[in-house]
Amino acid sequence: MKAGLIGTGGVAEIHVRALRAIGIEVAAVMNHRLQTAQAFARAQGIPVFSDHLKVFLDPEISTVHICTPPVTHGPLILALMEMRKNIVTEKPFTVADDEAWAIERFARDYPGIHAVNFNLRFYKSIQKARSLIDAGTLGPLRLIHGYYLQAFHILPAPYGWRYDPLLAGPMRAVTEIGSHWLDLSEYLSGQKILKVSALMKSFNPLRRLDKGIMYPPDSPEIDGPLVHVTSEDAAILQMIFEDGTLGSLVLSEVSHGHENDLSIRISGDAGTLNWSSQDHQHLSLALKDTTEHFHFTDNFQSSFEAHFKDIYQAVKRGEKNSGPGFQEGAHITRLANAILKSSQTQGKWVEVL
Repeated sequence: MKAGLIGTGGVAEIHVRALRAIGIEVAAVMNHRLQTAQAFARAQGIPVFSDHLKVFLDPEISTVHICTPPVTHGPLILALMEMRKNIVTEKPFTVADDEAWAIERFARDYPGIHAVNFNLRFYKSIQKARSLIDAGTLGPLRLIHGYYLQAFHILPAPYGWRYDPLLAGPMRAVTEIGSHWLDLSEYLSGQKILKVSALMKSFNPLRRLDKGIMYPPDSPEIDGPLVHVTSEDAAILQMIFEDGTLGSLVLSEVSHGHENDLSIRISGDAGTLNWSSQDHQHLSLALKDTTEHFHFTDNFQSSFEAHFKDIYQAVKRGEKNSGPGFQEGAHITRLANAILKSSQTQGKWVEVL
């Protein structure tokens, strides 16, 4: 089996490594800039490059991975569906609700594999947590809470497509990192989020841009043009799951000392599970009088490998993959837009469509 790749950024490199680790050849790469596609192909040892989707008409390329900015996902997915390709897309799935609904409807009868890369589900520690919850170890669930904190966007910071709503959509923290936490909470609990209340904030909506780097607007000796950033640096969310479980989440891309720090705690009447991406090889289960610890040996890269292995085994068998598909991706799109709507009304509770 061979794979194709759309996109040439950092996450595309992770996809290439993971695919090769499970024995899948990356046969072609596409970027809308031909020179960029050529440079990536040479650097990664990919034999074919192009600036057009026709490169994937090769029947030996069974599956195409989409690693491009969010606004481009929808049109690319629909075009690949016309080609009857198996499709793996990065999150967020799409930006607009109507686009998510349309693709979800097509996906119901689509003969090929479709997947959204919520790779955190495939950590061995997360799989263990899901099995414990399914076995009733926690009892009825009551509370799910946590955070996802990063420092990547602390000023000064590079200006890129993530700040352009025409490419990234109207949100940043919620869709870029929050989508992972939200999907994980639903996957582990087995419950969808029905209602949300949210506050979102861009702490420096005006920034000075100098040589591709953003600075606070009052930075001395920086006299470049002002750029307006409308997407959020941080968000505070409350949520209600379909079984009545309460949830809360803090998101920040401007938290010092947190390179990539996701934490989730799930509490039921009988116990609490605690997991952190900073210590992803460890899972703790706290009961009333004791705490049990589980240890694993996988890593960040292997979570991609495990997800892709599930996908390509399904392709080989001609069956559906067990991981998240376009239905789950479309739901997270609608959830993110409900969060945006709530934030625009000072935190009013909004139902998820």
